[in-house]
Amino acid sequence: MKEWGFKMKNAGSCGGKLSGVLAMLTTLAVMAALCAFSLFALAETGAPGGASEWEQIAKDGISNKEYSIAIPTVQFKGEIFFIIAIPGGSGTSPTVQLYSYDGSSFKTRGPIGFGDPENSGVFPNVIYNGELYAGTNNNSGAGQLWKTGDGDNWTRIGAQTITDPHDNMLWPLGVQDGKLLVASMNGDDGARAWAYDGSTFQRANTDGFGRGFNHVSTGVTFKGSVHVVGIPDDYDLSGDPCLPMVWKGGTTWEATGPAGFGDKRNTMCIFLSGDEEGIYAGTLNENGGEVLSYDGSGWTQVGTSGMGDPNNKMAVAFPWAGRVFAGTSHFGKDGPAGPAGIYRQKADGTFAKWMSNGFGDGSNKTINLGAYYKGDLVAGTFNDSNGFQVWKTPAPPSDTYYFAEGTTRDNDVDGTFQEWLCIQNPN
Repeated sequence: MKEWGFKMKNAGSCGGKLSGVLAMLTTLAVMAALCAFSLFALAETGAPGGASEWEQIAKDGISNKEYSIAIPTVQFKGEIFFIIAIPGGSGTSPTVQLYSYDGSSFKTRGPIGFGDPENSGVFPNVIYNGELYAGTNNNSGAGQLWKTGDGDNWTRIGAQTITDPHDNMLWPLGVQDGKLLVASMNGDDGARAWAYDGSTFQRANTDGFGRGFNHVSTGVTFKGSVHVVGIPDDYDLSGDPCLPMVWKGGTTWEATGPAGFGDKRNTMCIFLSGDEEGIYAGTLNENGGEVLSYDGSGWTQVGTSGMGDPNNKMAVAFPWAGRVFAGTSHFGKDGPAGPAGIYRQKADGTFAKWMSNGFGDGSNKTINLGAYYKGDLVAGTFNDSNGFQVWKTPAPPSDTYYFAEGTTRDNDVDGTFQEWLCIQNPN
């Protein structure tokens, strides 16, 4: 049976499952990107959309059908970069290739696996001091941290600091107080974090965050602070609850909400997304995945669990144009199950089904909507049967418009004024 989590080194066994829920999500929208479709034609009633509203721009893992996961993450030097990964990474997994997309075609960026055949996942998540930083999942040693100024030439950093092979997966979290935060996944000692000031690394947490967390979500920098979700080593519907946290400097992390965001059945959140208004999270929950938002003071559930369908055990959230989009998946004993779906938040705060057939492919187990790029929303999928796919669709317009009218006069006191009308869509 193919595992859907990355392999995490486990003292003596090397067999523990890493929160591979990489697979599971995403970012919708945002995402992301946070992470779309012909929203212009989508009625407020939420008429379901199909794959015909999307354009497929990549399939079959581009160059290798074992490349199962693609997640659009960050724009750098005018192109969008993708997380590329293989669930169940082990010593026999193929080395992954990093890709970017320029709006018309995909490019390979850097040498395959950054020159290390054991790198089975690459995570280009954060820009720091004008350079793009990416972490890796390594099958036999510590995860690696790399940086680039142009997308093609990469330099490894932190090799003398991050040396424990149990820290086999590493990803950048965000930037706070002029420092880059990165975190490892570690099934033996607990997840670890470091702060990098451009020249030196310092520990930024105690092992496991002092709470027994072996994994953390991707990070979001909101109002100057880096936020994450701590995840215990339980990736099932009956696991312990996850916990949202913010870095307070040094090795201190403070909870921003109760365990499980207030529902202890929320056992996992692997991707966070954000905008100027807040942070957005999607969870794994036996009663239906939840979407939650954070405004700086507290977490609030958006819509209903499972978007109204209890079979949607897993959700990933991404904000766009004042609304939240959610990617959903079923969940079985082997992890996410297709076909994945997409929901769009309506004006009343509830969700309407947008697409529920996995872009017409039931093997698409998750849809990772995580980016807005050149007028389109971009989504990648998790497909361990035929390799990941990437799709795009025209980004939806804002539903909120502002009207302003100037003055029209023609008299001896004020002179002559022309009339100007302005209808502005803020997004």
